[in-house]
Amino acid sequence: IKRLSNNDDFDLLIRDVPNKSKNLYEHVIEQINIEFTNKKEKDIAIYLVNYLDENGYFRENIFNLSQKINIEQDLLEKILQKLQK
Repeated sequence: IKRLSNNDDFDLLIRDVPNKSKNLYEHVIEQINIEFTNKKEKDIAIYLVNYLDENGYFRENIFNLSQKINIEQDLLEKILQKLQK
């Protein structure tokens, strides 16, 4: 282990550490790829991610969205519930 002599050395060391943090979208997509095995449900789940706000909340009206994309409301609710687990 290298001993740091001052704060400048620490700043240099930290700067070289790759940024591995994921944004919310990347994290949710990764989880979808793990949790959803049915292709149709996976595609719908990925589509729903676009409706998450910056805090991860789904604020869209599920009925209106089901009408808009021509998917049964029950199926959308099922997928959304699985996403929220």
